[in-house]
Amino acid sequence: MSQFTHSLDGVLNGATPVTIVSSPAASTSRDVRFINIYNADSAAVTVTLRYVNGANTRILWKITLQVGESVKDETLPVLDATNKSITAVMAGAPATTNPDFVATYGDET
Repeated sequence: MSQFTHSLDGVLNGATPVTIVSSPAASTSRDVRFINIYNADSAAVTVTLRYVNGANTRILWKITLQVGESVKDETLPVLDATNKSITAVMAGAPATTNPDFVATYGDET
């Protein structure tokens, strides 16, 4: 087994789910180490983190972040199939600035 560490950052768009950690390749297990979401907006935002498993989507957590607040999660599921991923969606459009995120994960083949 070999392990590779990856980091991904981006922003939520206030309209559709954004993939925070994508599905792994075939025969690969993706160990999600942490996800951090920061509210850079000038108003509070509600963010929902979701675990997608094929046609099923489960809410991992839903939180309202005040201006300048962030949330960090280090207790995330392992993505062990090509149809599993983690997405986030915010409720409504931002007032001024979209919340940003960073995710770190390791792949094992």
